[in-house]
Amino acid sequence: MVTIGMDRPLELLSPIPQVNVPDGISLESPPVRVFSQRQVSWRIRPLRPVTGEIRWLLEGRHIAKSVVAGEGFRYHARRSTRSLWEVLRYPAERLPPGQVEWIEIDYPPADLGLPGLETHWSIWFAAFSMLGAILSPLGR
Repeated sequence: MVTIGMDRPLELLSPIPQVNVPDGISLESPPVRVFSQRQVSWRIRPLRPVTGEIRWLLEGRHIAKSVVAGEGFRYHARRSTRSLWEVLRYPAERLPPGQVEWIEIDYPPADLGLPGLETHWSIWFAAFSMLGAILSPLGR
């Protein structure tokens, strides 16, 4: 899912932002509006590994958000924002002033593992960190 949060009620937004996805990404739903939260969402699906930008046309201005799909380790910015406070939490991409407060792509969690033993990456990180902490005094 990709969602944009607006700074004004959607009733005042006309027309709905037009979205363009890069080659390799399929736009699978029309825009879904949540009026009470001032949000518009689209369902997207990667068709192959891709790095690119999703672009919106809103009142004659282009807004863009990077998107990454594929296997292996890749950096991605889950959220772009224009809020100064949220830039501290999501510093990679900043939105220009305008109607769009934030854009978020809901990426599935990354699973890593050994053959037959897959789990979320944070579990592996915690396990190896604890193992390192336990073994480090033994090496002295």
